[in-house]
Amino acid sequence: YIEALEIRRKALGDNDSDTATSINNLATLYYNKGDYTKAESLYIEALEIRRKALGDNHSDTATSINNLATPYNNKGDYSKAESLHIEALDIRRKIFGDNHPDTAQSINNLATLYNNKGDYSKAEPLYIQALEIYRKTFGDNHLDTAVSINNLANFYNNKGDYSKAESLYIQALDIRRKILGDNHPDTATFINNLAYVYFNEGDYSKAESLYIQVLDIYRKTLGSNYPNTATSINSLAAVYSSKGDYEKAVKYSQEASDAREVELTRNLSLGSERQKQLYLQLYAHETDITVSLHVQSAPTNPLAKQLALTQILRRKGRSIDAVNQSVEALRKRSKPEDVALLDELSGKKALFSNLSIQGLGKRSLEDYQKQIKTLQDEIEKLEYKISESSAEFRTQVQPITLQAVQQVVPTDSTLVEFASYRPYDSKTRKYAESRYVVYLLNNQGEIDWVDLGDAEAIDELVAELRGKLRNSKSSVLREIKPLSRKLDKLVMEPVRKLAGKGKWLLIAPDGTLNLVPFAALVDENGKFLLENNSISYLTSGRDLLRLKIKIESKQQPVILADPDFGTLSQVSKTSSPKEGETIFASLKFKRLAATELEAKAIKTLFPNAEMLLQKQASEEALTKLNAPSILHIATHGFFLQEKAAPVPPTPDEQRLATFEGTGRATLLNIKVENPLLRSGLALSGANLRTDDKEQGIFTALKTTGLNLWGTKVVVLSACDTGVGEVKTGDG
Repeated sequence: YIEALEIRRKALGDNDSDTATSINNLATLYYNKGDYTKAESLYIEALEIRRKALGDNHSDTATSINNLATPYNNKGDYSKAESLHIEALDIRRKIFGDNHPDTAQSINNLATLYNNKGDYSKAEPLYIQALEIYRKTFGDNHLDTAVSINNLANFYNNKGDYSKAESLYIQALDIRRKILGDNHPDTATFINNLAYVYFNEGDYSKAESLYIQVLDIYRKTLGSNYPNTATSINSLAAVYSSKGDYEKAVKYSQEASDAREVELTRNLSLGSERQKQLYLQLYAHETDITVSLHVQSAPTNPLAKQLALTQILRRKGRSIDAVNQSVEALRKRSKPEDVALLDELSGKKALFSNLSIQGLGKRSLEDYQKQIKTLQDEIEKLEYKISESSAEFRTQVQPITLQAVQQVVPTDSTLVEFASYRPYDSKTRKYAESRYVVYLLNNQGEIDWVDLGDAEAIDELVAELRGKLRNSKSSVLREIKPLSRKLDKLVMEPVRKLAGKGKWLLIAPDGTLNLVPFAALVDENGKFLLENNSISYLTSGRDLLRLKIKIESKQQPVILADPDFGTLSQVSKTSSPKEGETIFASLKFKRLAATELEAKAIKTLFPNAEMLLQKQASEEALTKLNAPSILHIATHGFFLQEKAAPVPPTPDEQRLATFEGTGRATLLNIKVENPLLRSGLALSGANLRTDDKEQGIFTALKTTGLNLWGTKVVVLSACDTGVGEVKTGDG
């Protein structure tokens, strides 16, 4: 797409309508990948060209307006989307009249917007109007008519009017069966939707029968690792959970987890950090459901226990891994011959991702299956080839299984895997308040576990303890030990009872437990944990797979301290950011002169260490590091509050998705702010930032580009490191 656009720009210029077509096509590609920001920018460019070249009342201009509305709709900017959809509809009515398919498409898009807003009184008549146009234009037995019927059925299903939804789904399904046959994946999407209605009505026998049909069709036509296949397997698991058949629910949940893992591993190697956050958020609820299946529904089922821990090992902290394990960062550290292979692999994965997202489209089923199979084979061959020469790449593509993690747990240690989860009742389909659970894993033997109880009570204790630890008054310090004991009784005493004589604890916290200094907790004998245990921290037990690969450091120890932030007198006195300024505009830092003494003291322990002080303690110097054996950073840390929390999807919206006529899952569009942009370190020049540069503000996101592959220890000797809000599942 980029190549075609470049050719047209050179041959026709920037303002030609054919150039606009290429820009539009590239924008659609980004939209299908979920990169709405890039899509929006390109759609705007294409629209401006078409307005100038073709005028406002041209069909291509209407198409551009319609396309631009779509990312706004997905981002929840319904006001902008509505005005654009109305404008596109007005143009199409002028050009084509009221009874044209393009007019019907605009009416349908406007209806979908109102449906997303929950404005059902406006949505319903528009869906009906669009359907009438399709029926007049194409007749009853046309695929576009079937899609329009399906959209109206989805509307009634969302409203809870299951009787109307069922009748319409059956109509749409009959049309697709006549035209495409019984075993076409597009037929399966409509069977899926009908099954969902029966599930909502509590008719589990009918829902089960239809979901089995859907799964069979998807497996035969698209394969086991297709996104809709995983969703269908999850749907079957949900049916069995609701019926109380937990043995089958566990069986299908395991299968769905494995299929989703293949999908996640493939897709998380592509795209921007924001895209990865958004993509993972789509499936965040699955961990809640899987852990609930074990803890709440099947506590004595050994397979349910294994599945719950496997899901936690795969998903907890995955967003951090996804950002860290970028192909771009790996490319910087790879040999030239591997870089070429990585580029080729990225291209193949992008093609595969697009193919999966788009579905069949206008391709024949046979051609689609061939393309999928060919790309899968090519991706596997490239991954194998790169893995042979790159240990780092091997860690990124290795399968995450319970067995693999257990094998690398050191023989004299216990993995202590905490998880915060929202208990999900499969019968009422409602979440309860969050709880903590902990799983213990040794190198051999069975998994141990215990439900630690209500998360709010534990979180409040954590906040109270941290508040006391930050207060230097002697009267307050006396309260710390009793509080530490109280928290230990809730969190670690149950762990010790299960861990037995094991002294080395590999602790992988979750939620606010990430902010707990476990070594400072007090046991039932009045001893600090550090007195009897050796404690190591992990994001999740998954880290052990990476740590088993031994990589040598490439640089002597580095000590960065006492950055020259710039004097506060040089900084604007503005107390709060002006409109348009970045979120860092109000950050100001005072010098930490004592950290120079700290650096020199450490230098006596490591005479060969390189010291970076004052102006040398810069972002540029930090980014040029090449895997030092030890990295010690002494400066200010910061954490900014999140503006707004994303709304979590309900299980029905995510786990049991209905499908559009295109075959793509209809999933919630969740606004995700990257948490790695809200925390970081202050370096040289931090007080001298300009509007267009954030030099000196080293965010957590920037740290993902550091080359620490081979670094043994990183010390953040700073105020406000290890504080702030923590997201469940972030590890």
